[in-house]
Amino acid sequence: MGSRKNVLVGAASMSISKDGGTTWIDIGYTQDGATLNYNPTFQNIEVDQELLPVKKVKTGETLTITVNMAEATLENYKLALGLPDTALTEDTTLKTRTLTLKPNFELPEHQVKLVGKNPDGLDRTITLFRVVSTGNVQTSYTKNGVQLIPITLEALANDMNEYGEIVDKTV
Repeated sequence: MGSRKNVLVGAASMSISKDGGTTWIDIGYTQDGATLNYNPTFQNIEVDQELLPVKKVKTGETLTITVNMAEATLENYKLALGLPDTALTEDTTLKTRTLTLKPNFELPEHQVKLVGKNPDGLDRTITLFRVVSTGNVQTSYTKNGVQLIPITLEALANDMNEYGEIVDKTV
């Protein structure tokens, strides 16, 4: 028999780190939740004597986190567009901040952390150790709607061939 306790409802907060997890910056409000998407690819191994594959091997995988950021800050635009820190400048004389949009071939890497609740009502933390922004970014200026900045962060393997962890608090 199932347990209602294990049916989870609720939002998660999302934070980004640029320094290996020492300092975390909350991205602020989001809309429509955060989506963790694991997408494996497989290759069928076939032989002449069988109609069905005799084996299946995993040949690749992607892991992404997608979220609509509801705070239309220049920092969130920079993150979604995969721009380096140098793309955002401030002119104290003119009292302006400028995000310069230009080609960027080297994607800045970050860590991402989602914190929600586990079945015991304690923190469940999903951390991806290395991510880059890879999604399409489309924002709308509408009369009645929140301007959302969509972001897709794709995991990369670290030096130990790990890409993340899911940790539940127990106390």
